[in-house]
Amino acid sequence: MQRSQWIVCTLACASLVSPSACASTSRTVYDSQLTEYRSFEQAHQRGSAEASRALNEQHLSRAALIVAVLERNPSLESARQAWRAALARYRQAGSLDDPMLMASFAPLSVAPSAHSGFGYEVQISQKLPLGGKLEAQAAIAAAQAERAGTGYAELRLKLAVMASELFDDYALALRALVIQAQHLALVSELKDNVTAAYASSDTRLQESLQAEAELARITYQQTVYETQRDIAIAQLNALLHREPQAPLPEPTFESEQLKTGTSLPNVSSTVLAQRPEIASAHAQVRVARARTQAADREFYPDLTLSTSYNSMWAMPEHRWMAGVSINVPLQRARRSAMIDEAGAMRSMSESDLLSALDEARGELAVAQRQLQQAQRAVLLYEQRLVPLAHSRVDAVRASFTTSRNNFISVLEAERGLRTTELELEMARAELGKRRAALDRALGQLPGLEKRAELDAKEVKP
Repeated sequence: MQRSQWIVCTLACASLVSPSACASTSRTVYDSQLTEYRSFEQAHQRGSAEASRALNEQHLSRAALIVAVLERNPSLESARQAWRAALARYRQAGSLDDPMLMASFAPLSVAPSAHSGFGYEVQISQKLPLGGKLEAQAAIAAAQAERAGTGYAELRLKLAVMASELFDDYALALRALVIQAQHLALVSELKDNVTAAYASSDTRLQESLQAEAELARITYQQTVYETQRDIAIAQLNALLHREPQAPLPEPTFESEQLKTGTSLPNVSSTVLAQRPEIASAHAQVRVARARTQAADREFYPDLTLSTSYNSMWAMPEHRWMAGVSINVPLQRARRSAMIDEAGAMRSMSESDLLSALDEARGELAVAQRQLQQAQRAVLLYEQRLVPLAHSRVDAVRASFTTSRNNFISVLEAERGLRTTELELEMARAELGKRRAALDRALGQLPGLEKRAELDAKEVKP
């Protein structure tokens, strides 16, 4: 074979290795993930100062709290670095192995008595996987990077929902303490009025003791809500990577917009794909498919190109050598088993995707129904139960003034009002949690991203 023919043959074999022929798909996935990662990284750098400033304000909104949690929580930073590591593995997967350099010499040629000169041999070789093996490994790495990105998004959503729910618990405890303080002052005033009106009667003593018992109940409930407030603060500080006792601004008392749409829309898979779990399941399917392709390419051999120079050949034209070696993939049973394993993992991931979609649809239906229930509850308390409780207190106190009702009726009416007002605040907190649950079911960060328009129709409570 002529030298030129050898070179042409070698280049033809090497062309079978080139990963650029099939690399466009995995490269597109990688570039998309890298762009998304960098956008999150830049947003993180900009948001750190904003988060610290929000925690030092007089009042704290739900959105500001969620942003602060997403900026300061160390577990989210850990997930971001895992995403970064997965992106770096893509650049490794598509690379060739390092070339091998080998050198040897004839020890006896170094002796002073040797007349033929120093004898040595130098060889360099490069392994070239055939059949698109490099691209198959790059496709796996790109899909795994996508999977890591969805894991980061999934954790962001989880932390945002936790922060939103704790915001409602924190706000509920503070509003309950305000209500308890108001009723503590009201019962104290009633007790003073009774004492002044019946200063010399036996009735005064009984009613005074009843008022004292009611004051004790209110004081105990204050202690309960103070504990709930401190627990919420400690849990929020844990999410914010702060000391448990670090002070937090008071939450803003949000006025929830009450929309009572009850129609359940037909949510497409495109909308559900916004959920990080669904995106993660899709990415896992792509990982499994890439592994199947990689297993199939194991039936292709690996080519090794080499060149060497041997100074000990007598004929100078034989000293420089070029060579090629190739492995023979005869172990077909092992490679067939790899394909079977990859196929099983692919089928499993596709079934997991279908299960995740079914679960997402069910969770969305439950979340919307629970939101509708919470909306009705708030409207019922605001429009009927709380006004009725106020009217009852006014009526009973008026009757007590004219001696048509006893003091126990006044205390019972006041207790009923306090209970109703507390139940209203609980219903409002539950409404906030149900809204967050619906956002969670849609894959949206509560309070930060625009909700899908699911409440199209208005119904009466």
